[in-house]
Amino acid sequence: MPNTDGKTNQKSRNGAVELLRILAITLILFHHYQQLTGVYYTGGINFYNGRFPFQYLVELFFLLSGYLAWRYHKRILEGQSFGSYLKGRVWRLFPGMVMTDLVCYVFLYLYYRYCGSYWMEVPINKSRLLITLLGMGSGWFVPGTRINSPTWYVSVLFLCLLLLYFLTKLSQKSKKPMWIFSVMMILIGLLRWGLEQYTDIGFVPFWDSYSCRGYYAFFMGVLLAERKEGKGFTAGTVRVWTGISIGVLLLYLLAPGPFLHWINVLLAIVIYPPILLLVMSEKTKERTGGWKGIMFFGKMSYSVYLWHVPFLIGMWLLLLYKNSYIDLTKPLCLPAYALLAWGVGVLCYYVLEVPLRLMLQGLFRIFAAKKNDN
Repeated sequence: MPNTDGKTNQKSRNGAVELLRILAITLILFHHYQQLTGVYYTGGINFYNGRFPFQYLVELFFLLSGYLAWRYHKRILEGQSFGSYLKGRVWRLFPGMVMTDLVCYVFLYLYYRYCGSYWMEVPINKSRLLITLLGMGSGWFVPGTRINSPTWYVSVLFLCLLLLYFLTKLSQKSKKPMWIFSVMMILIGLLRWGLEQYTDIGFVPFWDSYSCRGYYAFFMGVLLAERKEGKGFTAGTVRVWTGISIGVLLLYLLAPGPFLHWINVLLAIVIYPPILLLVMSEKTKERTGGWKGIMFFGKMSYSVYLWHVPFLIGMWLLLLYKNSYIDLTKPLCLPAYALLAWGVGVLCYYVLEVPLRLMLQGLFRIFAAKKNDN
């Protein structure tokens, strides 16, 4: 759900969607801060090991990404080539991911040299780095290769986007509606997750604990978009679904035991979809289309998501180097970190990511021009 579409046209943007992105990314920052620092607030709200599983906000990321990817489906039906489709996804997803993985690798190496141990047990491994830089770090043909841990989402999203292209072509060739293939992918993801809960299935290429989360959530988003464009959802249907969503969420919060192993699936299939339908409605879009400040920070969400863990490791290294101590359990440290992470994400977007993307696009144009001349 971080803004990976790269669109900047204000008229086509939805302020409510951007606000949802901002809130979700900020909560993920809180979650990773507590997870990576070990901070726990006794008697307070905890974003890691607390009542609500904030790590499954990633399901919301996938759901929205799948919903917005429906426009890609239509372009493919209109004849977009695989090369053009692939280039568009790579231009948007890869520059930031590659840059943050490289910076994170350097920080992990420095931490190892300084402390003699691995940061969060993430090994310094060049082959892992290469696989991650190719966008295949999680969900593909090797077990998860963490460098910058949040980029597992980007890796699985890239896989889902490629599957969308081929399934769209299959739908077109077989003359079967796309919803059949979306349901198939949802079931494939749910089957893997179910087997993990009750068996020791182990790693299976393109069908592991990472990719299955992408399959059931991303293609649930595609399914929602197809349904909305076709028969649509009546206001009554959305209200009933919202009521069920709230009821299931309250039941989980009050008695998490029966839902514990399946809450991520319930979030993706039951709880998040009516929220998405509400924020994606035309009425909401009209009312929030002028939220320029929200639009700006929503656009920055992808960069903030990518940079917040390297920033945390870099901050940790600086404290070690300066032999300084900060009481990370103080309540103000959490919002201060989030504000700084947003600032770093915005700064890196303009200072690093945009120049890199422009440079790569320029090199590509030069290469294409020389190829045409020959």
